[in-house]
Amino acid sequence: MLSRFGLGKASTTLDTLLDNRRVTLPEVLAVEDCLLQVQLRHKKLIDFMRQPLVISQLIRFLVIDDAAHAWVACEILASSIPALMDALLSQHHELLTVYWTLLYQDYQLTRAQVAYFVKINTVLLTRRPADMVRFVARLTDVLPHWINHIHDPHGALLADLLLSLIECELAPEATGIAKWLRDQGLTELLLQQLQPDKDVMHHQTAEQLFAGILRLGQTSHQELQSMGHNDLVHAFASEQTMHQLMDMMLDTKAPEAVDSFLVGARLLIHFVRYNDDRQQEQAPPRPQQAENSLSQRTKILIPMIQCATTKMHAFLDLLEQPRSQNKTRFGMERLVLLDLLSEWLHCANLAGIDEYGLELKAMYHSHRIIPRILDLFFAHPSCNLAHSVICDMVGQIFECQRLDQLANRNLLFSVFVDAELIQRILEAYEHDDDEAWQGANDHDSDDSSSFASKDGDNGAINADFKDSIPNDPVNGASNGIHESPAESRKMASRRPGYMGHLVLMTRAILTLFGQQPRLEEALRDKLPWAAWQKLSLSLMDTYKSWEHPLVPMPSASDLKEPKRQPSPNPPPPASMQPPTSTPNGFPLPPPPIYLSPSSSLEIRMTAR
Repeated sequence: MLSRFGLGKASTTLDTLLDNRRVTLPEVLAVEDCLLQVQLRHKKLIDFMRQPLVISQLIRFLVIDDAAHAWVACEILASSIPALMDALLSQHHELLTVYWTLLYQDYQLTRAQVAYFVKINTVLLTRRPADMVRFVARLTDVLPHWINHIHDPHGALLADLLLSLIECELAPEATGIAKWLRDQGLTELLLQQLQPDKDVMHHQTAEQLFAGILRLGQTSHQELQSMGHNDLVHAFASEQTMHQLMDMMLDTKAPEAVDSFLVGARLLIHFVRYNDDRQQEQAPPRPQQAENSLSQRTKILIPMIQCATTKMHAFLDLLEQPRSQNKTRFGMERLVLLDLLSEWLHCANLAGIDEYGLELKAMYHSHRIIPRILDLFFAHPSCNLAHSVICDMVGQIFECQRLDQLANRNLLFSVFVDAELIQRILEAYEHDDDEAWQGANDHDSDDSSSFASKDGDNGAINADFKDSIPNDPVNGASNGIHESPAESRKMASRRPGYMGHLVLMTRAILTLFGQQPRLEEALRDKLPWAAWQKLSLSLMDTYKSWEHPLVPMPSASDLKEPKRQPSPNPPPPASMQPPTSTPNGFPLPPPPIYLSPSSSLEIRMTAR
């Protein structure tokens, strides 16, 4: 049967070789189908391969990266043969110890050495996790050497192997590896890699490993496999680790201080998102047992909140004075910091840590964080990512229903009184109207002169009259001015990028006022109420129009009026056709991708 596939002759040759007691390993490996016979569990061949002397030769080929035999040696040892795994992990584990001394070498490992080492040990970790954990635990001082070789040019796979070792904690028979790694100082070793005087590659290694540890210990996503709050997660969450990490993030002199900050901030963001249920204060009551469980899960965040509270002033300095070279751009440093501030504000609403949260909220109020971030919102009209994060922070404040607490009331009033959000929305749209009218004047002064205000205020439009001007449903232009697509896009580019976010915030404000009528009454005397009511009604019409499909921008050829065949059915009245432009004549922006019209508040980020 095998002879039909060309295997019978080679198999016979292999049997003849194995019958010879003086046969050598290279002679066996030279047989054409040697590897196939190993995978087919050829008994006589497996008995030969499991001999200690043969295994030691296979390992030698791997260690010296023998060009002729290293690959097939790797494939044999990684073939999941029970007899070979028993020999490596039980009967002759000293042979595997010899292989692991590769990590203790001072020279850089080659690509092949790393690849073979990771493949064989990954198979052993998968097939025999308990035995492999016991083996690794017998190795002394291996972690520092392991971490050092991760920085070799081809050592990235060693980080994956370390994460595979940590994943063994998921196996009931292999628990304890997380405690061993903590006792061996893994957290401290990774923190050293985050030092701001280390290069970016060291930071990336530490981030990959820390992020993997946090992911494996997550408690937020019940559908994902998790080993819960293990020793490594507790080591990361400790007060000592938090202080060290934040001090490194806030360094102002080291050459890679900004990258160290970015990595640290991303890790803290992951830490929060992996350890909460996005449980808001106004959620329905939970059973006492579930509530206690939630409190225990979220209490792991307390040391981070305490440390952040003591260093808040230093973090906020980065909002106005980022360390990035180009300070005119918003920059990744401030963007990630905003996201981190948003997550810390979210922590203040989690069940189980209300007492830190109130102190964290008082800190946000005393440092005028909301006015400061809204200053950034309007100062950088093109940074939509920052707009989304800031809207998320404002949304979190609006969603808090516990206005009996002073800290919550202060934060809410800071949005409307200190930051003057409603006034700034009005100013933004007044400025937007002026820009639109100025653009029309630049296009055709003769046509636009008839629309000037009687007050002679430099071409400003009378608001009541402007609202009555119909829009062109084809060109997206208003005021009777027909523009080319290029001119329309030029006018649209004048609009700040946050105008769509202002529509969302307006809707959130109206929702809040509906839920908190006393708040509306308290603010009515402090706001230009008539102008706000008029604008908010207009913006809600804009919001509703987002539910309609948008008409594509026409090309130049589309503007030529074609000869149309008479329609059997008359077109619907203009009032029934979905609008394709804003009241100012600009093309409607597409709804942001993170919107969900069915949700109660549409300014939540996708990551939520």
